[in-house]
Amino acid sequence: MVNRKQHGKEELDAFFDLGKRHNILFKLDMILGLPAETIDSYLDGLDRIMSYVEDTDHFLQPAFLQILPGSRLEGKCAEFGLKYFAESGFVRETPHLGENELLACARVTILAYRILHSSLRIPFFGKARSHGVSKVELLKRIEHFLRDEPAGAKFFSKTDIPSLYRYSFETWDVYRDIGETLLQEILKTSV
Repeated sequence: MVNRKQHGKEELDAFFDLGKRHNILFKLDMILGLPAETIDSYLDGLDRIMSYVEDTDHFLQPAFLQILPGSRLEGKCAEFGLKYFAESGFVRETPHLGENELLACARVTILAYRILHSSLRIPFFGKARSHGVSKVELLKRIEHFLRDEPAGAKFFSKTDIPSLYRYSFETWDVYRDIGETLLQEILKTSV
């Protein structure tokens, strides 16, 4: 679907090792809403990508698939089983991910972005290692604790991809509402 050659773990490991030896910084896009992905394949991919970000300054960039008017992809939506919001173009449903599953994946991805692009990056990876859990599992635990925090209310009030995207990447309110101090406290005591 993305029209790119898929690479195996060994090839990616070698690629990132080469980049590390030559001090190359990578920006890694994680696109949510592709037709063939399932909740498991997406979250496994996110966990795998975060492994390449660990102990580096690589940049994780979440993206939500948008259908642009007049694009070739717009003409193929029915064939690929994609449904999207007409106004924003964001995919709202795929053959394997309903709206709620897309939102769940989006929230975990936004928390990853929020944490990995802050001073919490090193403590986050350390916590996952010390507790023997995957990075995605740790993000899910953090999300669970945020549900009970007043600061998480706005984050969880966003019930569609366009409003969650605006909240997180246009107004950047996620940084104000889910502050670093709160996340630090959750990492230290609750997870």
